[in-house]
Amino acid sequence: MDLANQLNKELTKAGAPTEPSSFGTVLTQLETLVNRPVSAQPYIDILLTYLPNADNRTKEFIAIALTEKGLSPASKALLEMFKHDPTLEEPQRWVVGKALYTIDDPELYPEILAICKERKYQSSRGMLIHMLAKIKTEEAFNILIVSLDDPTVLLDLY
Repeated sequence: MDLANQLNKELTKAGAPTEPSSFGTVLTQLETLVNRPVSAQPYIDILLTYLPNADNRTKEFIAIALTEKGLSPASKALLEMFKHDPTLEEPQRWVVGKALYTIDDPELYPEILAICKERKYQSSRGMLIHMLAKIKTEEAFNILIVSLDDPTVLLDLY
């Protein structure tokens, strides 16, 4: 059994729902967390357990499922994946950034500021650049001003 199937099996045991899709098929538990207004809060420990070892598609789905305001217990794992997972491609890293933006964990603001300065993350840091408005410090303002001349960020700000 592959990792995604194991994850869905554990989510089933934990009571995660499955719902029909618009096309008449039944969504998996993870797909339901991604595509329906179902909170990932009760399943956060399971999702975080599978996150590091999942294939990139499953990592992306887990990140989308964890894209929920106030889900701070997930923020550190997502940040570590954003910074250190060499298998992530830029669009997947952007999805992780969107999750971090939505969760909005103030404890991570110093690390978010550091990432926003790093051109190596290119446009995948776009959602984190949006967080600068939430951080509201002089440093955040200065990073935002410098980012205005960075074409990899400008593409995302429009």
